[in-house]
Amino acid sequence: MIPSQPAGEPATRQSVPISSALDGVTREPIAARLDAVGMALLVFPVGIVVFATMGFGLGFRLHPIVMLPAALVAAAAIRVLSRTLQEAVVTGLVAVLLHGAAYAVASLSFDPSYDGLWYHQEAILRLAAGWNPISEDPALYGGRPPNSGLRWVLAYPKAGWIMAAPLFQMFGRIEPSKLFTLTLMGAVACHSGAALIRLTTIRVSAALLLALLIAANPVAIYQSVTFYVDGLLACGVTLLAGALFQYVVTRDRRTLVVAAASGCLLINLKFTGAVYAAFFLLAACVGMLRRHGSWSAVRFGTAGAAAYLVSMVVIGYAPYAANLVKHHSPFYPVATVAGVNQRIVSNNWPPNIVPLNRVSRFLAVNFAYANGDYPPPETTGKLPGAVDRSELGAWWKGDTRIGGLGPLYGALLLLGAVVLLSWLALSPRDTLARACVGAVVVLVASVFIHSEGWWARYAPQAWLIPLAVVVMAVGSSRPSIRAMAGGLAVVALLNVVLLTGGVVRSQSQYRAATRASLAAMAAEAPVQVYLFRFLPLRQRLAEAGIPFQIEKDPPAASIERHLIPSADSVAAFWWK
Repeated sequence: MIPSQPAGEPATRQSVPISSALDGVTREPIAARLDAVGMALLVFPVGIVVFATMGFGLGFRLHPIVMLPAALVAAAAIRVLSRTLQEAVVTGLVAVLLHGAAYAVASLSFDPSYDGLWYHQEAILRLAAGWNPISEDPALYGGRPPNSGLRWVLAYPKAGWIMAAPLFQMFGRIEPSKLFTLTLMGAVACHSGAALIRLTTIRVSAALLLALLIAANPVAIYQSVTFYVDGLLACGVTLLAGALFQYVVTRDRRTLVVAAASGCLLINLKFTGAVYAAFFLLAACVGMLRRHGSWSAVRFGTAGAAAYLVSMVVIGYAPYAANLVKHHSPFYPVATVAGVNQRIVSNNWPPNIVPLNRVSRFLAVNFAYANGDYPPPETTGKLPGAVDRSELGAWWKGDTRIGGLGPLYGALLLLGAVVLLSWLALSPRDTLARACVGAVVVLVASVFIHSEGWWARYAPQAWLIPLAVVVMAVGSSRPSIRAMAGGLAVVALLNVVLLTGGVVRSQSQYRAATRASLAAMAAEAPVQVYLFRFLPLRQRLAEAGIPFQIEKDPPAASIERHLIPSADSVAAFWWK
């Protein structure tokens, strides 16, 4: 987003750095406070993961006390980024209030997701019970029931679970401990707002609105009511990509702290996070080479590689190093066991996209009516911009396969391409337009390096493709391009509003059904329950104070049974 004015271009509105435009009198303090709040929101959960992992390595079990050093590091970050102690105290209070608000919001929802109720919550419960993932088998803390998903608990990265478990230990409630998707969305908004205020001349209010749009990744929105980790992944990849881009442009070392923390988080959330972190680090090295020369690129690449290895091998010892030692691959079982990855994704393909290539699959699911059914039906194409009421119920389970980036995402892609091509046609020598092309190419490539990049939760950074056009086009010297960018932002905002409204409505219905079910069980207690593979539902029943007995098999057909709302409406039952 470096403002530029190539020779021969109209000079109706030349963007200049904020420091020279306004001397930083009103804008820089706002950006600094946003940076401080965003740093606190990012460093606290990452600190929990780092200090908890240190404890695991020393043989300790997880304890809520691990949040104390994480909070102290966050406080130190605030103090360093604040000009006065008073400013630091106010900023710290804001960060605390945001965490409290996120806790309150997270406590209002019940996780309806398949994987959340299968192994994500199970991992949190076992960590809270004392499981040390570096040295112990999770089966020591609750056994190994059929369909428990412990294979994935042991083999997958664990940052999302480690962040949540101390909160559950402290407060005894499972649902509020999914708050970190919300707080990391806040971190994205803060850091994006600070960057836009510093690097563009748009009004502060417009910068904040664009920052909120960047943070409002559809995957993060609908997974904020679940224990899926792809919403966290969406926040992490946005923070990393943004921080690396800013460093390449400005050489501001503060952005490296954001990059290091978000990269560490990304690597330890999912296997795909490790791939994306490596990709964006490589892209930043290329940017450093082109912009600052080979020596700067070598120094940057060396430091980045070292940070990457520490994040993967030390902080991510379980699973990466452990998998490498035991199974000869850090990405076990996905990359080594024959057919595992195929089995994971094959049942999730809409039938008509199976023979298509990666790009065609992506276009097929994003230019179609959103549908959250499982198994997914064939995609039904639609005109870009069309919205049907049936789409509003497509995102509540957290793993939408068709239209997973919202009902207007196809229109956003098309309009973004129109804006960018128009900009290039009108200003072919504009270095900012060319930089926008580069940013879009990097983001598109990051989506398609994943074989299943069509699925929104596997490549949530696809949300940034049209937004990159918006963010950079607002710096154009052409009023027509700026107006088109504003229109694109309005469509993005409408997409977020429609998707969020659908999630809120569906979650309200699920919450009402869950509470009615819990009330019915409480009236008939004690009850017998069959939970299928959604064994963490036992925690939901325990928190409701319902005496229950878990049965290994579903009840006989002659027994009247009642559904327990879960990810699969025919999976869990209770009976007297």
